Amino acid sequence: MGTETIRLGLLEMKRVLKDDGVIVLTIDYPTLKPETLIRLTEEVGLKTDGEYSYDLLNDAVESTYFGGKLNCYNMVLIK
Repeated sequence: MGTETIRLGLLEMKRVLKDDGVIVLTIDYPTLKPETLIRLTEEVGLKTDGEYSYDLLNDAVESTYFGGKLNCYNMVLIK
């Protein structure tokens, strides 16, 4: 999935999001790196709720089901 598709998806989420609503995303890493997602959210006018840490937690979910090592991270977005 390209970044343009993700940007368009974020725009649609923002359009339907209530003013006091939140978006909770679970994302595969390194498929979509946090810095890329944060950049895209800022471009469409969303922001992360609270501070964000780039540190990989010791108990992070990990999978090799699709070949390479994947972790996942959560991000909470607001208007």
